[in-house]
Amino acid sequence: MPFDSDHKINISRVINMLYLAYNIIWPALGRLVLQIDAAGRTGMILLALVIFFNFSKLEFWRTFTVRPIFLWLLWCLLVSGVGLYKGIHIDNTTPILFLYTKVFTPFLIMTIVFYEIKRDPKGLVLNLAFFFLMYMLIGIIVQRGAKLYQGRVSGGLWNDMPLTSLAFVSIVMLANIKKWLSAKYVLIALLLAIIATMMVATRKAFIALSILTVFWYLSAYDARKASSVIFGVLAIILVYVGITYIMDNTVIGQRFSILEEEGQQYNKSSYAILNFLGDRITYYIEGWKIYKANPIFGIGLWNYGYVLPSDMPIHSEYMVQLAECGTLGAVLFLMFYYSLLKCVFRIRKVETDNKMWLTLLGTMLFVIFIDLSSWTYSSRSYFVLFGIIIGLSEYVKADRDAEPRVPIEEHKFDKR
Repeated sequence: MPFDSDHKINISRVINMLYLAYNIIWPALGRLVLQIDAAGRTGMILLALVIFFNFSKLEFWRTFTVRPIFLWLLWCLLVSGVGLYKGIHIDNTTPILFLYTKVFTPFLIMTIVFYEIKRDPKGLVLNLAFFFLMYMLIGIIVQRGAKLYQGRVSGGLWNDMPLTSLAFVSIVMLANIKKWLSAKYVLIALLLAIIATMMVATRKAFIALSILTVFWYLSAYDARKASSVIFGVLAIILVYVGITYIMDNTVIGQRFSILEEEGQQYNKSSYAILNFLGDRITYYIEGWKIYKANPIFGIGLWNYGYVLPSDMPIHSEYMVQLAECGTLGAVLFLMFYYSLLKCVFRIRKVETDNKMWLTLLGTMLFVIFIDLSSWTYSSRSYFVLFGIIIGLSEYVKADRDAEPRVPIEEHKFDKR
């Protein structure tokens, strides 16, 4: 593992890394290659080892008191209690297993990433980039043989692959801004993400990639330099040609072309502006009705399809929070996101050598955008990003507050 040479490899760090590697790579490896249903037992064993080898470390337990992490812990406890009371109606699993895998596992991943990035930022980011690379390679190579659904590669990972690719690109871009990886790795990550997005024809991932790329460019290049301006113009021309080709010749282009038509068909409200949500507008209309009928606690996670009924979950994190988690869950969700944005702007105030905060802001904005048409409370890859943001914020804050060291040449030695 490419740990920073200034940091010792100890058993707790190795176990923590194995836990993260498992949770990042296994969704592709287990579903596409090994196809083993172990009911999450491997993850549970690794989690038990994480707790065992970190149990005596006070700093590990203090991570749960950091504001964003504590807020999301409250959210996890709230929705778990409501879910157990109202029932979680989902096939092929039990409520306890659902809560462990979909609610608490992302939280634990975020916490461990936060803990590890404070110990070794470079080592963790490079390891995470490697883990996500393994996921991407497995997903692209193996899923290519899956069946087609209206021109889209289905089966296996489905939309998870292009959405996870966004986390991969974000981490590689961050490593580039910190000068831990060269720009060629960003181009490789973008290429893999574009391939994944085109295979599944996921519109929201295509737009989110554009958001990430713009903020990375603003972070990596000084717009005041002539070379940056020339490169930017050439990049815009290339992107324009590429998008034009995609829109005219690919499945994802076809899906974009019918977006307005879908919106007009499914939008039963009087707000025409909502047509940009396409067929996802249904979840907003029906979700709002459910929220008004269950305003305090909601109907419980994953119960949208049970209440209506519907064969699909709510494709909007915002309506998940309102309809399924109620006002209490939605408030905690908004407080959590607000605290993440505060972490980004705290980094802006502290850092002086680069524009890392812009890259992280692009990360937050793409997640906020994805939330319009997907649920992300169970997305492990995005909680990796959240852990990075919180950890880097605490890291630069600690670095700023540390007392300056006296240079060696200024030391006075007693000559007696």
